[in-house]
Amino acid sequence: MFSTLFPILWTGERHQPIVYLTFDDGPEADVTPGILDVLRTHHVAATFFLVGSKAERMPSLLERMSGEGHAIGNHSFSHRRLIFKSKRRIDLEISQTNRIIQAATGQIPCFFRPPHGHFGPSVLASCTRHRMRLVLWNLTPRDYKKSISPSDILYRVERKIRNGRIILLHDTIKTLKLLPELINEVKKQDFTFSTLNSIK
Repeated sequence: MFSTLFPILWTGERHQPIVYLTFDDGPEADVTPGILDVLRTHHVAATFFLVGSKAERMPSLLERMSGEGHAIGNHSFSHRRLIFKSKRRIDLEISQTNRIIQAATGQIPCFFRPPHGHFGPSVLASCTRHRMRLVLWNLTPRDYKKSISPSDILYRVERKIRNGRIILLHDTIKTLKLLPELINEVKKQDFTFSTLNSIK
């Protein structure tokens, strides 16, 4: 999965009707199990970018994610912006979270999504040292905003869905409630879902 030539991943397969659901900022004990239930009901595989400080408290949830066919990525240990942090701090944020995920699932993550999408040369260099690809997105319905309504989120997805879209969502109650409708809307447009692990 690692490529030194193309270390930043911001889109998926653009020649086929495939899209990629990604969930940031979890796991959340009162939300993530429900998201996994919805995904299982609808036979959808997704990619979860986990915060290490949360993930270390819920190893069984990580084991469930992996066991149900979802990909797991690294979203730093503390979820603090890394762009102005030292090399040592950035490496620690990534390596700590990798160890937590590996201990729970037996697999070392190959994807890193920087907190808030902010990164610079030092973050990219750390990804290279850890043989990871830095992952962004190309469709965000802004589900993290308190002011945005579920109908607005669905409208953004419906209007902007295209081949290869990496959809940025978050482990929130709002997202959990609208997820079945969002999945059905995407399927209605004849798209299928895959994990980022399927991207070469």
